Amino acid sequence: MIALLTGALVTFACLAPLLAAQEISATTEPDEPPTQPSVIDQTPPVYPKAMKSSRTAGEVTIGFIVNTDGDVESPTVVRSTNPDFEQPAINAVLQWKFKPGTKDGKPVKRRAQIPIKFTPTPDDVAIQPAVLFDTSDKPDTPPVLIEPYIKYPANLAKAGTQGYVIAAFTTYPAEDFFRVVGTDAKFEDSVRDSFHARINTRFNARVMLDKPAQANGEDAASYSWAAIIFNPASTAPGLPDATASLLKVAPVLITTAQKNSLPENEKRILRGAIAIDATGVPREITLETKSAAAQALLPDIKKSVSQWSFAPARAGGQPVAAAMNTAFVLITVPDTISGIKANNTPPKPIKQPPPWYPVELRRRGIQGNVTLLFYVNKDGKAEDIKVMGSTHRDFEWPAIDAIKQWRFKPALEDGIPIRMRIAQPVAFRLFN
Repeated sequence: MIALLTGALVTFACLAPLLAAQEISATTEPDEPPTQPSVIDQTPPVYPKAMKSSRTAGEVTIGFIVNTDGDVESPTVVRSTNPDFEQPAINAVLQWKFKPGTKDGKPVKRRAQIPIKFTPTPDDVAIQPAVLFDTSDKPDTPPVLIEPYIKYPANLAKAGTQGYVIAAFTTYPAEDFFRVVGTDAKFEDSVRDSFHARINTRFNARVMLDKPAQANGEDAASYSWAAIIFNPASTAPGLPDATASLLKVAPVLITTAQKNSLPENEKRILRGAIAIDATGVPREITLETKSAAAQALLPDIKKSVSQWSFAPARAGGQPVAAAMNTAFVLITVPDTISGIKANNTPPKPIKQPPPWYPVELRRRGIQGNVTLLFYVNKDGKAEDIKVMGSTHRDFEWPAIDAIKQWRFKPALEDGIPIRMRIAQPVAFRLFN
């Protein structure tokens, strides 16, 4: 959703965070009229935990300056319905990116004012604290993560799909490694979109950290995992009839030999079900697959589930026993942090048809550039294309049309194709 600069409504369900932010040095024709800044992308605010738990709504209006690079400066609170929402609103707006306003064809600073609305939703996304893997060189304490906004995929929320994602990652000074495995590919994409904020080459774990891991009181390398849990509206507290909800999960830790024994389509997750009694205690675990290698992992799965927590289902306001369909994420752990090697690569163009040149600009001998921001999906196609900046607005649609025809080798995460956001310049040049 693109917000207008005046009277905008920016809800908690906003656009995913930026993967790449670049400086825009725009020059336009001097006879063009002045323009106002326009939002390229916006990071939603983090909902304060106390306000989210109590399902409190609110609104904060932020005034700020958009500078000539399209960045936000000097944000201040103009109006507020609740002081607990003010700092999250300011923190969010500071991460927004704009196409700067212009005067006499050149970027200029402009003042803007936007209301940020906090609206609780019936579904819920929760991020667990990071947990260290048990490597021989693990530090004393795990890293502390930031809490980015992670969107519940709309189609999964509508369908009432429950699930979780395990994000496994190293942190500086170890080689950057990031792997996301979840119960649904759309949950995985949502987590990547959040944690890959402002990155267009490869994952950098430092972006995730509020505080690095510690060893002997100093920053240290670490290999950790964090769970992101998606509970649909049907699990909401207070409903007299509700499905069981996930409160805490953990990965299933297996050896490389165990992983290699599994069929290719079972090396990342195993689907199954958990019988949960009326007190929220898991009583029985079953797997959909009948493969001997998968069934042999049941003791490891039970060990993992013993660390999980549940809120039981309810009927008529009373807790009842119920089954939960889920999947069990499989993770292998090396002996040392230094033994982890990243296998992440950005998208690469493999087919680049040139843009068509606007006739009038060709006649006038005008050259230029357009920078586009878009996702490269797992099929190598561009989608959700936005203009970050351009030297002439008449170049913008030809650039977008050209990128739609481009084809890419998709980004890889741990060797697996993933959807990734990139910034791409498109040049318009005249040749004799």
